Amino acid sequence: MTKRIRAVFLTAFLSSSSLIFAQEGFSNWEKSYFEKNASSQQREFVNNISLPEKIEVPKIKTNSNSLKEKKIWDVFLKRSVAAFLTEPKSYAYNKKVALVYGVLNLGNFDVFYYHEALKNNMNDTAWVENSFLELLPLIKQSWYLLDKETRDLYISIIKHCENYLKSFDYEQEKKYYAQLILLEQEDKFISNSCKSTSINEFRKAEAFIFRRINDAKENQGNWTKKWTMKMLRKLRRSLLIA
Repeated sequence: MTKRIRAVFLTAFLSSSSLIFAQEGFSNWEKSYFEKNASSQQREFVNNISLPEKIEVPKIKTNSNSLKEKKIWDVFLKRSVAAFLTEPKSYAYNKKVALVYGVLNLGNFDVFYYHEALKNNMNDTAWVENSFLELLPLIKQSWYLLDKETRDLYISIIKHCENYLKSFDYEQEKKYYAQLILLEQEDKFISNSCKSTSINEFRKAEAFIFRRINDAKENQGNWTKKWTMKMLRKLRRSLLIA
């Protein structure tokens, strides 16, 4: 076999491999970062998990005819847990990365539109509570597989969200968001809080909470400040966070 022919076969193999990873919900970049930064225990854990049967998931957009609905959501769970375990470490324990990629799983590679599909579910407190209960064993196992630096970052995020809720002012946040829209600067809402002009590393979490409560005000969900605080405290107790 000539070098030219071998090169053609290699290119075809790499292209098909890339397509397979894309169909499964993982980009090559995500896969390589996880393999590089995960411990052997973390890799084995992610490989073996699947979505609990009692969690109801919505239909999802996909151009793939090769994956069944359940398989697609299993892959989403694997991808989310992989990010939770290793994304902060991949970026030298950056707080913003820990929040955006590790907790909220808002990566740019979303071939199946997972987050769009889950929006209505996330706004439903009954669905969130049921899913939390079903996923709690997995959450606990994931938590104890974290390295100390990553775990400490997540603890700081949880505590910050609690403090944010203690002084949460819905009307002030709503007014701030409206002002930014008028100024065509709405992207600032997820980076700068209304109480400070400096960059807020935890702002994405604050914006996520505000938007869920704001959706409820517009009859698109039922989150409240009281319920959100209850769930954060339940999470802390479950993970034995002092």
